[in-house]
Amino acid sequence: MKKKTKNNRLFTVLKIAGICLSVSLNASYAKEKDFVFVIDKSIKKSVFNPHPMKDDLVLPLPCGSEKYNIVFRKIYTNDLSDSDMTNGYTFFDGSEDPLNAAIQSKRKCNVRGNFSDSKGNFFYLSKYELTKGQYEAIVLNKCKSTPSVKDAVAMSNISIDEARNVAKIYSDFLQKSDKTPKVQNEKAYASLPYECYWSFAQRGGLSVNKNSLEDDTRLADPSKTVKDYAWGYGPDSSNGKVQVIGMKLPSDLGLFDMLGNVQEYMDEPFQATVQGDLLAQKGGSTVRGGSILTPFSLMTNSLRTEKKRYTNGNPTKAEDTGMRLMLNVSVTLDRETLKKLESDVIKKNASRKTMIKQDDEQKNTSNLAFSVKENAFDANKKQKDTDNYRYISPYKAAVYIGQFKKVCGFVYQVKVKNNQGYLNFGGRYPNQKFVVYINKMYKYGNIYDYSGKKVCVTGTIKSYRSMPEIINPYTLELQN
Repeated sequence: MKKKTKNNRLFTVLKIAGICLSVSLNASYAKEKDFVFVIDKSIKKSVFNPHPMKDDLVLPLPCGSEKYNIVFRKIYTNDLSDSDMTNGYTFFDGSEDPLNAAIQSKRKCNVRGNFSDSKGNFFYLSKYELTKGQYEAIVLNKCKSTPSVKDAVAMSNISIDEARNVAKIYSDFLQKSDKTPKVQNEKAYASLPYECYWSFAQRGGLSVNKNSLEDDTRLADPSKTVKDYAWGYGPDSSNGKVQVIGMKLPSDLGLFDMLGNVQEYMDEPFQATVQGDLLAQKGGSTVRGGSILTPFSLMTNSLRTEKKRYTNGNPTKAEDTGMRLMLNVSVTLDRETLKKLESDVIKKNASRKTMIKQDDEQKNTSNLAFSVKENAFDANKKQKDTDNYRYISPYKAAVYIGQFKKVCGFVYQVKVKNNQGYLNFGGRYPNQKFVVYINKMYKYGNIYDYSGKKVCVTGTIKSYRSMPEIINPYTLELQN
């Protein structure tokens, strides 16, 4: 009887806290954008959905109890007018922190949801981390007559194989449920989140601009701190214990505990990072978001870690590691969809070939003009002015504004934002002396390859805010 009283008190405290948080969310997060959530106080709260929203997708669990469910959110990736299946939303996940370069370097992500409605394409991601009660309902087919607060604590201490088994069992159940969302005649299946999709959702998706999306430390509300959104390390936070879901502020898209509480398994195996890409080797499990054991100083939007598949001969488990689910369907649903995809791909390939050909023609014309211009100089003049004409130093570029020149020097820094590249010569931002600006990234390959190396570029030197620059250089070459 004493234990029951204690649970009732705890439930009352959490209920009061939930009401206060719900009021706060109504005041702070009811935004005007179509892609951002709105708390709906008319919907009854539950243990597994303490903050109901009008566009939640609430799905049943295998145990059959109406008191047990799992909630998903729509994460939009593009406008419905973009019917080209080859188009996705491209952004750079990761950070420029040199201390975590091997696991968090910026690399390109491309996302496109397989579901669609009147607003656009989207995918489904579970609103909360999987809880202990939901885990038992799915894996053990076990439901209590009345779920308690303990059932709302995030599930942890499971291996990657156990997490995948949850997705497999729930997928089998979804195929038999009449509540399951579907595309044409294919019902959705559950999986662990794909890493780029998880990151896109966690960072704010289409509810924020690309600069904000790629910001490593941005929060939904800039007046708050990461402690308002996450359970982390310390006695003033989690105190080392996994917490009840939904007790912190949500992300821009109405997702809770994307940072902190339990770090979450991703579907893909771990790969280390280099600026612009993932390295080839594939290893253990990828986990994202940090946990109750993560210091808040390290809890950023780029935080990712590798977990070994086995420890001392047994599947690796950890008290701070859990999961959430994603819903998906096939890409090539039927012959008509495959035919549409093939048509879009053929058009995209043709378009890219045309752009490359036009750029090459422009480059050849400019190189010819450069060659004629070079030959017109007196031989003695060319010999005397070798450093200033055949190539000049980045430190002298400001003298040649408006002139077509070859500039050679050391690249101190490479930055990519909004699919635009910047090569900084003579120093790192904001101390650079000369900049190469690229907005046709496809033409130059992986520009991170030029970082820390001597590079020569040719083009017309222009001035932008008193900084000499070359835009989309005609040549961009590494020098020995």
